[in-house]
Amino acid sequence: PDLAPERGWQGEVGIQHAEPGKLQMKAAAFVNVMENYIAGRTIIAPDTTNKQFPQAFRRYEHIGAATVAGIEADCWLAFDEEWSGRTTYRWQIGRATDLKESLPWMPPMELSAKIRWEREQYWAELGSRLTARQTQYSRTISAEDETPGFAILDFHCGLPLGQGITLQAGIENILDKNYWEYSSVNNLPSVGRNVYVNVGVVF
Repeated sequence: PDLAPERGWQGEVGIQHAEPGKLQMKAAAFVNVMENYIAGRTIIAPDTTNKQFPQAFRRYEHIGAATVAGIEADCWLAFDEEWSGRTTYRWQIGRATDLKESLPWMPPMELSAKIRWEREQYWAELGSRLTARQTQYSRTISAEDETPGFAILDFHCGLPLGQGITLQAGIENILDKNYWEYSSVNNLPSVGRNVYVNVGVVF
C-alpha cells in the first residue's frame, strides 16, 4: 500500500492509405514511458529440495523506469475480383531501464502473410506466420528464456451446402512444426498438425 503509483506518457503516430476495393495500407508506431514501474521481484529463490515449500517467494516493488515501444504495419491488396493478399508486420520491445534488461512478456518480431481466393460463398485461404527468435527476455522480473524462431503454414476453406448450411475446414500447422510461443509456460509446445471441419447453420 505504500508504493507510489505508476506514471506514464504515451505517444503514437500512424499513417493510412486506402483505395476502396483495391488497396488498404496502414502503419503505426508507439512509445510508452513509465515511471515508478511496479513488478514482482524474487526475494527467496525456489528450493526444489524442500518438499513442503519448493516455490519461490516474490514481493512487488518499484524497479525504476520502463519503456515499451513498437511498430505495426498492415497491407491488403486485391489482385482481381477473386484473389487478394494480406501482410502484417509487428515488432515490440520493452526495457526496464534500471535493471538494464527486457520487460517480461515481450513478443518477438512477427510477419504473417495470407493469400485468399473467394467466389460468391466459396473461399480458400493459404497463410503463413514467421516469428523471429526471441532474445530479449526478462531474468529478474520473470524467469524467461530464449524462444527459437519458427514458421508455420495453414490452409482454410469454406463452401455452402445449401439451405443456409456452410462447411468450413482447414489444416493448421501443415508441416507439423514443433514450436512454442514466447508466452508458453515451461516452453510447453503448441499444437502440431491439426485438421478441423465445422458445419454451420444460418437461419
